[in-house]
Amino acid sequence: MALMRWRPFRDLLSLQEEVNRLFDELFERFPSRLDLFESGWSPR
Repeated sequence: MALMRWRPFRDLLSLQEEVNRLFDELFERFPSRLDLFESGWSPR
């Protein structure tokens, strides 16, 4: 078993890219729900 150097920032970047991909896929799958976020909603 070979030792590998741990690079935490690279690992965090990989995690961020994966989370971004998951959210992109979610909004592609349910585009009608985007209207909730893009509408002019304001609290009363």
